[in-house]
Amino acid sequence: QQDPTDTAPEDPGPVPTSADKNPHRR
Repeated sequence: QQDPTDTAPEDPGPVPTSADKNPHRR
């Protein structure tokens, strides 16, 4: 397992992938 927020789509991290990829992709 590498980055849970970058690999896991349903990762139980502090921020969801949707909100994490939004500002990151911007």
